[in-house]
Amino acid sequence: MPAATALRLLPAFFLPLAATTLLGAQATWQAVNPPSGPAARSGASAMVTLSDVEMFGGRTAAGASSELWTFDMSTSTWSQQLISGPLARDKSVLVYDLTNYRGVLFGGRNAQGAALADTWLLTTPTSRYTWTDAKPTVAPAARFDAAAEWDPNTRRVVLFGGSDGTRFFGDTWSWDGKVWTQLAPSASPPARAGARLVYDSARLRLLLFGGEDASGVRGDTWSWNGVTWQPVPTATIPGAGKGLTDYCATFDPVRDRLVLFGGFDGTGLGRNTWEFDGQDWIDRGVSAAATARRGAVLGCTPLPTPGGVSAMFGGLASTPLGDTLRYASPYLAAVSQGSGGCFSTSHGVGLTVPDLPWVGQTMRVELSPVAPSQIGLVFLGTTLNAFPGYPFAPDPTCVLYVVPLLQVILPPAVNSKSTWAVAIPNTPVLSGVRFRMQGAKFDATGPVPVLSVTDYFGVLVGMK
Repeated sequence: MPAATALRLLPAFFLPLAATTLLGAQATWQAVNPPSGPAARSGASAMVTLSDVEMFGGRTAAGASSELWTFDMSTSTWSQQLISGPLARDKSVLVYDLTNYRGVLFGGRNAQGAALADTWLLTTPTSRYTWTDAKPTVAPAARFDAAAEWDPNTRRVVLFGGSDGTRFFGDTWSWDGKVWTQLAPSASPPARAGARLVYDSARLRLLLFGGEDASGVRGDTWSWNGVTWQPVPTATIPGAGKGLTDYCATFDPVRDRLVLFGGFDGTGLGRNTWEFDGQDWIDRGVSAAATARRGAVLGCTPLPTPGGVSAMFGGLASTPLGDTLRYASPYLAAVSQGSGGCFSTSHGVGLTVPDLPWVGQTMRVELSPVAPSQIGLVFLGTTLNAFPGYPFAPDPTCVLYVVPLLQVILPPAVNSKSTWAVAIPNTPVLSGVRFRMQGAKFDATGPVPVLSVTDYFGVLVGMK
């Protein structure tokens, strides 16, 4: 079967499988009901470690807080770390410094509303949390509502902007673990406060959006490449085209999206969830579980965890909020490798899947090594059933596990690799579809035709 014909038949292969799944759905918010947790608050600061979100301070109904709380993403539970450290505050920045494996807290606003300029280091061992007053000799001017994030390109914490209550800052600083250094980039965003800085791991850059200055909210997007700032033109601007300030944001490495929620658009509180896919902002609408708010915290763990990867807490509506929510897709695209293949090294061939299978996107399938005289194949099916001694395979160690419903002849190999671009239809109902896949190469040049097969793979189609 020619590859082009196989591509046309793919929708006919996928759609019957979709009938056995639930209706597909995009990522959405779900309420989490831990047995206990922090008091309602807004303006807290948070950082993400491997599987936890660490949250400090904020402003509760009783005033500014100096509490440190940990949200365990794997168990969806909060625990308070009973240690002394920085004074009570809100609107500080807290960033996990992956160079030195500790948190960095800077500035904020004290209980009386005055801007702060102190730097604290948070050690997060498994046994005990500790705060240390860094007392650097040089530091940014006192400020709150700045934007900060760790930059893997320079392996330093980057801080931008903020306000001291009377003026807005537009300076850029870096922290190397011991000292603050003011940078002099060739271009820079206009001064502002209330923006957030997020690392886009898919495109290796920091992203800054919105905030506010003396004229009101802003809606521009900027990137930081480790040396300078660059504007990122977008056709769409969150906040109904006005921009947003005091929102919460994080990056979802599983779906390669920056996720933004809530904030203030100059006239009212936001309830929409926005995602940046590297090119433009996408309005994901509203969710019944997530009410309008500003000043919440949102964190996403680097690795998928049960129930989702992003967690949000609190914020401010008419009063401080104390709810915990997760943001996740019901189906996250996944590819898992099983067994099978040829256990004899004389017929070695391998299948790799560089791209995850997302609805509406292309998943590459690569078979290698494949000689010019050989034919590459991929078998697709839904069930497994071992066929020892498959016809054409004289080696009894070659096992085709997938019961094929569709057989695809791959394009000719280039540099010993045959690549198939699988266009998954942009049909939401396909999210959650599961199927099996196994590669093979056919060699008829020898005295006996040989069909060598790869290990089989389990594939779950996801939707962003």
